[in-house]
Amino acid sequence: MVGYTNEKNPFGDRDLGKKFTWKKNKKESVESEKRILAEIEKVRERRSARESEVAAQERMRELEARKTAAAEEDWEAKEEAFHLRQTKVRSRLRLGAGRAKPVDRVAQNILLLEEDLSGVDAELRSPRDILAGLSAADLREFRDDARPYVSADPARESFWRATLAVADYELELAERRDRGEAERGSVHAAVAADLAASFADKSIENLEDASRQIEARRRDAQGADREYWDHAAAECEFAAAAKTLESAHADILERLGNQRRTTTEKKKKPVASTLAKPEADDSPAAAAMVEREQDKLCADDEDLFTAEVPLPPRPNRRKPRYVNRVKTGYEWNKYNQTHYTPEEPPPKIVQGYRFNIFYPDLHRDQKAPTYVLEQWTDPAESNDRNAFCVIKFVSPGAPYDDLAFKIVNQEWEHGHRRGFKCVFDRGVLHLHFNFKRWRYRR
Repeated sequence: MVGYTNEKNPFGDRDLGKKFTWKKNKKESVESEKRILAEIEKVRERRSARESEVAAQERMRELEARKTAAAEEDWEAKEEAFHLRQTKVRSRLRLGAGRAKPVDRVAQNILLLEEDLSGVDAELRSPRDILAGLSAADLREFRDDARPYVSADPARESFWRATLAVADYELELAERRDRGEAERGSVHAAVAADLAASFADKSIENLEDASRQIEARRRDAQGADREYWDHAAAECEFAAAAKTLESAHADILERLGNQRRTTTEKKKKPVASTLAKPEADDSPAAAAMVEREQDKLCADDEDLFTAEVPLPPRPNRRKPRYVNRVKTGYEWNKYNQTHYTPEEPPPKIVQGYRFNIFYPDLHRDQKAPTYVLEQWTDPAESNDRNAFCVIKFVSPGAPYDDLAFKIVNQEWEHGHRRGFKCVFDRGVLHLHFNFKRWRYRR
C-alpha cells in the first residue's frame, strides 16, 4: 500500500506488504468458469442429441418413402392384375356367347389353359392367320383391345408384343390398300417377294442379327436405297414377330392337348378302377350310364369320390356301378377371414356330395332304391367315430346288392335351392346334398 510499510502500519494489517488478492472474486470466477464449461457441454450434448434426432427423422422419412413406394408398386401390380382379370372375363363371356372379337380368338387358347370354357374348343389358327385379311378398322380395334394384355400380363408380354407387331404390319398393308397404293410402296413386287422369302427361312436368332445389319445400313442410306432398307427393316420385324407367334402357338396347343389328356385320364381312371371289380355290374346298360355320367366333367371344386365301405356279399347279387363326386372348398367364415388370406387360405373342407348309383336292370314293379345313415364303427379309427358316418344305399332286391360309403358326418341342407336332390329316374338314383354352414361366433 502506497506510503505505508509493515513498520508504519496504522491498520494493524499483517499482510500489508503482500500483494492484495480478492479471494472471493477469484472463487466466484472459478465457479463461473465451471458453470460456463458445464453450459458449453450441455449445449454440445443438446446439439448432438438434436443431430441424432434429425438423422433418425431422416431415416424414418426414407423408410416411410420406401414403404409408400412399395405400397404404390404393390397397388399398381394389383390394379394391373385386376384389369387383366376383367379383360379375360370379357373375352370369356364373348367366347361363350358366340360373339368373339379377333382379340378373343387370339387369347382363346391361353384362356383354355387357365380354365375350361364350356362349349369352346381350341383355336387351331395361329394369331398371324387370324389377323391376316382383317380390315383397317378391325385391326385398329384389335390393337386397342390387345394393349391391356401387354401391360397387365408380364408372363406373356413377348407373345402380345409380337401380336401387336403383326397387327401393325397388317394395318399398314390394309391402309395402303384403302388408299389404292401398292402394298410394298415403291419397292418392286418381285424384290419385295424375294426379301420376304429370304426372311421366312431364317430362325429368330438369325432374324435378330439381320435386323442389326439392316439398321446399320439404314443410317447411311439415302433416297431409293433408304426406302429399300426401310422396307427390309419392316419385313424383318414382321418375320421375327411371325416366328415368335408360330412357336408360341405350337407350344400352347401342345400344352393344351397334354392338359386335356391328363384331365381326361384323371377323371376316368378312378371310375374305371372302381368298376373293374369282378362283382361289379357289367351289363351294357350300366356301362352306357357310367359313360354318360363320366362325360360330365367335374366342376373346379369337385373330385371323384370312391371311399367305399365293404359289405358282406350276398349270393346272386352284383354291386351297382356308380359315379360319385365330393365337393370341397374354403369356408370363409369370420374366424377364417380373421386368421387367413386368399394368398394363404385355410384348409379345404368337404362341403357336400353327389351320388349317382346305376340300377338299369331293376324291374318296373320293384321299389326304388333308398339310403340310410349309419354310425361309423371302425375300431381302428375310434377317434373318427363322430367325424364320419356311413351312407348305405339299400337295393330293393335282386339283381343288385347294397352299397355303402364313408362320408363326413355333418348336417345336410334339405332345400332344393340349397342343392339337395334325391331322385330315382331311368334306373339312376341321384342323391346330391350340401352341408349346412355355421357362422363363427366369438
